[in-house]
Amino acid sequence: MSSIQTPDAASPTIRYRLPSVHPDGRKFVVIAAVVTLVFAYMAWETLAWPMAGVTLWVAAFFRDPVPRHAAGRRRDRVAGRRAGDDDQAGAGA
Repeated sequence: MSSIQTPDAASPTIRYRLPSVHPDGRKFVVIAAVVTLVFAYMAWETLAWPMAGVTLWVAAFFRDPVPRHAAGRRRDRVAGRRAGDDDQAGAGA
């Protein structure tokens, strides 16, 4: 019989990573998680499950995404600059 080859669990082709949370938002995520755990400990499932959703929403709200810029566009472009303006404003005037 031929054996079925399965990929390794730590495959390098998987690139998804959980987004990081901004440092200022971590305290709000912890507060929401603590409230959720208190509701779960007190056996208030009616409030614990919605609070688990709120905790996930707070973490998603305060995510710290990697900045991505449009391909081919210059990031150091000055707003309001017209073609033909010289680089030294006021030089020779």
